[in-house]
Amino acid sequence: MHHGLVDRKPPSSDTGSYSKARGRLPEDLLQRLIPETAEQLEHPVPQTQYWCGRRVKGFDGTTVLMSDSATNAAGKRLYSHLLQDIAADFKIQVA
Repeated sequence: MHHGLVDRKPPSSDTGSYSKARGRLPEDLLQRLIPETAEQLEHPVPQTQYWCGRRVKGFDGTTVLMSDSATNAAGKRLYSHLLQDIAADFKIQVA
């Protein structure tokens, strides 16, 4: 399956334009699309659409920064050892 991406140059690492465009999306559109997209992702994919015989999973690296609350900070202190144990089980792989 060829999607015309072979001869294209890689996208810019400058994400400023992407972030500005994402900020212009109406909130009600996102509130509608996110559940619809999640529902579609739940459907099984036929093996004929696997990439090189493998299922591919993608992740968006979007992050949000916000000030912490006293309640959250207390919870983090209380469960920090548990969170560290969980985090140790996950490894990040870079291709």
